[in-house]
Amino acid sequence: MPGPARIAVLLAVMAATIAVVAGVGTALTPRYGDLEPYGTTPVADLRTRPTTEGWSVNLARAVMPGVPVRCVGFQSSDSTGRYVVVTGTTPSLGSSSRCSQASVDQIDSTVALLDTDTGRVLWSKNLQGSFPSRSGAVLLEYESVVPDAHSVLVQLSVDGVSTYAALSMTSGDVLSSTALDPESTGGLPTVSGGLVLIGGSVARSGATQYELAQVDRIGEPVWTAVLDDDHAPILTDTAAFASIDGRSSRIDADTGRITQLGNGSVDLTSTISDSGELFTSDTLRSGVVVTAYDDSGRALWTRSGIGDLSGLTRDCLMTSLPGTSRGSCVDRATGRVRWSTDIATGSFAYSVPGQTTNQIMVYRNKGDVTELDFFDGATGRLQYPIELPPVSFTILAARTTGYLQVSSDSGTPTGITAFDTRTGKQLWTLPEAGTRDTSFWGGQLVRLSKNGVATQLVDRPRTVLGE
Repeated sequence: MPGPARIAVLLAVMAATIAVVAGVGTALTPRYGDLEPYGTTPVADLRTRPTTEGWSVNLARAVMPGVPVRCVGFQSSDSTGRYVVVTGTTPSLGSSSRCSQASVDQIDSTVALLDTDTGRVLWSKNLQGSFPSRSGAVLLEYESVVPDAHSVLVQLSVDGVSTYAALSMTSGDVLSSTALDPESTGGLPTVSGGLVLIGGSVARSGATQYELAQVDRIGEPVWTAVLDDDHAPILTDTAAFASIDGRSSRIDADTGRITQLGNGSVDLTSTISDSGELFTSDTLRSGVVVTAYDDSGRALWTRSGIGDLSGLTRDCLMTSLPGTSRGSCVDRATGRVRWSTDIATGSFAYSVPGQTTNQIMVYRNKGDVTELDFFDGATGRLQYPIELPPVSFTILAARTTGYLQVSSDSGTPTGITAFDTRTGKQLWTLPEAGTRDTSFWGGQLVRLSKNGVATQLVDRPRTVLGE
């Protein structure tokens, strides 16, 4: 894990890289997009270095009443979306000796929902009351807000048994739940739209039992099957796709009805999906063939000669020709190649959560350096690159401001850099000391104090260029 001194140097280098590259053309007045935020609700647009003048909420009091502040920390895994799940963390073993077992159990099994627009905790639930256990051990293992199902999906271990439940976003009450067999080990659920796919181990080696259900009716699966691990299902907003009895198939999420996909021999090991769309790549003697399917499983188009799948953005299916650095933006609806450009071998393209343009970000792993290249989605023109060390990072975008948050191997934030989404010009940075307890919750920058108080970081009102 990089030390503090190295992190500081890396952040300085990253900031300098952004500033130098973005210097070209910044005399022009930038224009910003007005499309719907990509994949999420709007992200806070912080043009200046933010201060703690936003909302504030005492999580220790609202989420973990009765638990001493010294015994609990707080976290959220939802970096985007207005509503986020908040859970507690216990201190390290040496510092938790003065914490009762009752406090530890409460921390392990409590989940809360926070409105990041207002800073209000909508509800807090200790799930021990809903899932009684003989040993008292109810451990939260996964939590996620599922707006399409108006639910919070949680995965629990109850007496060691993998259990899944949908909680009401309004009250936190259990809407539906299911538990795997005691001898089965459950994997993390896969969610798309309002659907969930659950997988659990079975006695047969190299196989998994899957269940497909609506999130808010997770205890009523419409389809259950045991599949080989090298044929794991793919989930979209309307269906699951899998190889069943040697044939490529679509499983309808409403009825569980199985229909043949394509000619029954579609390769489902190389796919990209988004919402209800599915894109597949088949390697034939004649070369790579890409096919797009709509939410009903109907083939929309088939193209050859455009390369293999290398990413999915707001408007484009990105492909790249094997053995070359040439990448193409393929229209998702028609299969027509809009433009081609050099995107480097082994790169992957996607749209940044929250962005309001058709900009495309291409991720390139260059060994000791990671490069993020930002392209105009309409023309394929390179707008600017950003280089950073090969560490974990989260990237978000508001209308005019992009955010790059670098984290250590343990997930601790070690720095945030804000940049202009149109030019790449650096706007401000927060070094490690200012970000150790600061991260994005639901598109808002939030700082946690040692006393369990969460505070929204905001900037002063400022006029944005071009508006």
